[in-house]
Amino acid sequence: MSVANEVPETYGETDGDDARKTLARTGRGRLIKDAFQRLRAADGFSHARSLAFLTALVLIQGVIALVGLATIVGKGGMSNLITNSLQTVAPGPAGKVFTEAVAAAQKSGTHQSLALILGAVAAIVTGTTLMGQLERGLNRIYGIEQDRPTLQKYGRAFVLAMSAGVLAIAAFFAIALGRSVGDSFQSDVAATIWNVLRWPIGLALMTGAIALLFK
Repeated sequence: MSVANEVPETYGETDGDDARKTLARTGRGRLIKDAFQRLRAADGFSHARSLAFLTALVLIQGVIALVGLATIVGKGGMSNLITNSLQTVAPGPAGKVFTEAVAAAQKSGTHQSLALILGAVAAIVTGTTLMGQLERGLNRIYGIEQDRPTLQKYGRAFVLAMSAGVLAIAAFFAIALGRSVGDSFQSDVAATIWNVLRWPIGLALMTGAIALLFK
């Protein structure tokens, strides 16, 4: 378990200037050294690996849900947008596999909603687990040995997944996949405006997600 000492609450007592003075007085080298020691003491590297695994898993499940959504909406602008976004996320042969999967599912005409349902449910479960793991990692870094009771912990994690998680996904789409969205517009003017606005929109969404996590 962690050997880190509990970090005292400083909300309302310090500001950015105080933090800058403390950093100047302590030194960046000491800060980096203490941060590394706290990360090791709180088993932060193991928690980081777990978070990376869950993040990759929820992205894969989200892709499955998007493929299912593309098959349900059929051929058209929305389906083309989803297909182009998938090709942007996984260019090359992997993107071609996704495109072929969408086309094959649209032709089959059976169980088109299965991929969407299974992918969405799995992504929600994994996202909830991810937020619970994030809470556990933060607790250990702050020297808190015991998590909340199970129902409270994962109930809060579910709320965070549906709020901060959704905001983070929307920010990812705006920043990383924004050009694919712009290409789907019929108007060049609208596409140009979107390609400019998607950056502040994405940053605002990500700021909201991080603020919820800190809260």
